[in-house]
Amino acid sequence: MKNTSKNHHRGAKLTTDFMLEKWKKGEWLNNFVSKKITSRKPSATFPSVDREFEDEETKAVIACEFKPDTENKRGILTGLGQSIAYLKESDASYLISPKYIEDFNMEKFLKEVFERFIFGKLPVGLVIFDRDYTYIRLVIDI
Repeated sequence: MKNTSKNHHRGAKLTTDFMLEKWKKGEWLNNFVSKKITSRKPSATFPSVDREFEDEETKAVIACEFKPDTENKRGILTGLGQSIAYLKESDASYLISPKYIEDFNMEKFLKEVFERFIFGKLPVGLVIFDRDYTYIRLVIDI
């Protein structure tokens, strides 16, 4: 898949629709996310998120940053920074990353970073997908 805005939009929609479906089914819930979560139009101001949700029960706003499998390792790290920066305007966020970047195991790398520096300290979660989006999973919850 080429790194075009159309493919980015498609991947972001597929993964975040999957997340919303999980939440609505009562899966992947946490202190910020209940079954009463809905998608909302993201703000057009900086920083611009890929998708945003709000929860009627918890009153939380959840931001998502999607990175396609055509991204490079530096771009994934930029996405991690974006996910953290979104906390300025959101209550929690998720980085959505491919499992591999070329032959590099990005899931393993990010999981170690999250476990050591983020989990329990910042409300940022990690969602990983495979190349064809048939396997999307929550690796680190908020």
